[in-house]
Amino acid sequence: MKERILLVGEDRILLETRALLLAEWSATIASTKEALATIEQEPFDIVIIGQLVPEPAITQLIIAARKSSSAPAMLVIRFPGEEKDFGVEVQTTDSWDNPGWLRASVARMISKRTPVQTLAS
Repeated sequence: MKERILLVGEDRILLETRALLLAEWSATIASTKEALATIEQEPFDIVIIGQLVPEPAITQLIIAARKSSSAPAMLVIRFPGEEKDFGVEVQTTDSWDNPGWLRASVARMISKRTPVQTLAS
């Protein structure tokens, strides 16, 4: 079974583009409003929260993910200069970045998960 990734954000086209970049895995996209219910209903290996998601929602999503049975790895994407520590991995990006960083980050995060944590086991 492929690892499951939840992409959360407010720009549907950006989420769909990121899902295409991560086609090697099973990517699901959700708006911020949809994401809480999705995290509670479905297991994911990784949750990636996009740069347009407001800080209070990021905190809620992280708490919900940590409470879920799958306890997914988390990645928060922020714009340069946004220095808040969410207690999870944070990647800063802007529109000039090479999108290859996303695939590399996901591959690294998956390789770091133990067999007990990985849903594919």
